[in-house]
Amino acid sequence: MALLTGSRSVGAGAAGTDTGAGTAGGGEDSAGRRRGRIGYLLILPGFIFMLLFFVLPVFSLLATSLYVKPEGADVGQFAPALEFGNYAVVLQNYWPAIVRSFGFALIATVAALVIGYPMAYLVAVRLREHKLLKGILLVLIIAPFFTSFILRTQAWKQILADEGPVVGVLRAVSLLPDDGRLTATAFAVICGLTYNFLPFMALPIYASLERMDMRLIEAGGDLYASPLETFRRITFPLSLPGGHGGHPADLHPGHRRLCECGPAGQQPEHHHDWAGHRFEVLPGGGLPGSVRPVLPAHAGHPVPGPAVRAPLRNQRTDVRDSMQQTIGRWLIPVTAGLAFLFLLVPIGYVFAFSFNDAGRTNLTWRGFTLANWQNPCGAPEVCASLANSLQIGAVSTVLATALGTAIAVGLVRYRFRFSATANMLIFLPLATPEVVLGASLLAQFLNLGAELGKGTLIIAHTMFCISFVVVTVKARVASLDPKLEEAAADLYASPLQAFWRVTFPLLLPGVMAAALLAFAMSFDDFIITNFNSGSVDTFPKFIYVAATRGIPAQANVIGSAMFIVSLLVVIGGQMISHRRAKVLAAR
Repeated sequence: MALLTGSRSVGAGAAGTDTGAGTAGGGEDSAGRRRGRIGYLLILPGFIFMLLFFVLPVFSLLATSLYVKPEGADVGQFAPALEFGNYAVVLQNYWPAIVRSFGFALIATVAALVIGYPMAYLVAVRLREHKLLKGILLVLIIAPFFTSFILRTQAWKQILADEGPVVGVLRAVSLLPDDGRLTATAFAVICGLTYNFLPFMALPIYASLERMDMRLIEAGGDLYASPLETFRRITFPLSLPGGHGGHPADLHPGHRRLCECGPAGQQPEHHHDWAGHRFEVLPGGGLPGSVRPVLPAHAGHPVPGPAVRAPLRNQRTDVRDSMQQTIGRWLIPVTAGLAFLFLLVPIGYVFAFSFNDAGRTNLTWRGFTLANWQNPCGAPEVCASLANSLQIGAVSTVLATALGTAIAVGLVRYRFRFSATANMLIFLPLATPEVVLGASLLAQFLNLGAELGKGTLIIAHTMFCISFVVVTVKARVASLDPKLEEAAADLYASPLQAFWRVTFPLLLPGVMAAALLAFAMSFDDFIITNFNSGSVDTFPKFIYVAATRGIPAQANVIGSAMFIVSLLVVIGGQMISHRRAKVLAAR
């Protein structure tokens, strides 16, 4: 009886196990569907907004570009059609300007890469352990956004003017003829494009370098590679999206021998312990770079013996390597310093001319005065336009940060269909020219009969700021350990409680950085604003209009004050975070 009962119990247990397995499988499917629904709910508000104010306006503009003008119709009247010949007409009439624009854009892109890479490398790699200085320099990269785009462009125009310091120096050293000039030339246009888009180049490179495993760089040095060789073979390929590392034997002439020669002529070893870390040689030269960290070795593990050490190099090679070491050590700091100087010179020019006793125009230095700072609202409409920019920037930043953060969390933490399409939609506004965005939104608002003003500007600014927020917050979400949320769930926290008690506090630095960037982009925008502002003047629009008759010195005061205040606020936050990290480390 007991045996029968036990057999029945075993059978019941087995049946229970099968049933439990089926239940568990169904529970996992149900949990997966529930998580998918949560992801949809997170991204839905932001994507509805993007659909209404990005996708539909752009497609409407595309459709309008195929319209035709009927004979005898008034100006601005078109009839729906599919006239693809409109594009042929545009190319035929404007191909020189189109080719010139693409050429300038290509040169400016290469120049921004050359100038921005040392900045990003210095901040992300060389100063990785110096958190405070790293934070300050990172702030300096985005700080120009807080000084109006028009003010900075006007500053470059004055710096490169015929009577300016740059032309004077170039003429003095005979690099420019006596009647030569820089303004209204291709050089000036490329210089301005490079300058204004330099932060957009440096920030993504910084994000890529920040996530790189520093042990790969250390391995390059352990394999007798100079800093220049390590940068060329490891760092630079890994920092390029989709880039592939070089062949393992390309690091150093002795590296091939190190990889191919084992003790007593045996077959090559595939794992080596150097400098307290274990590395695996990748025979195919795949990512990442030349070597890959595998497992930490025991502390104090001996370096490779003479049988696997590279042969002695002659004196000439030692001199060459010493020069490479010196150049590699100082090349990045010097070039990064020059890049930061290039970034900050126009801002310094704006600040200096805020003390100019300018009179009607602020184009030439007339004398030092504090009157402009004592009465920053002395010029008509300057403070009213500033108030409009602050109000529009604050509201659009709150909306863009809320919608963008939800999208970022949904895209990173939840799996659902069309996630690739969603990611592409987020990046499209970043790749769309501002003229297209502004014109398409204007057509949308006119078709809806909306009155242009602060409301339309808030919608427009929110639309293009969402993408910047998503890109910034996504990087922060991806760096968080999902096990923390799982631990909260194990402690009986609901998903909402886990988010507010665990996830959101960890996301807060990234959210604040995204909000700061969104506000800077909104405050500094001119092109989209000019299309959709109506009679409302923002600070950049006021400066653009004032430039035709001379920008007042009070505009320099406000631009300089915004730069200083934003810089102090962010640096203060960095110092507080640095101090808090030191306190936590001491505990």
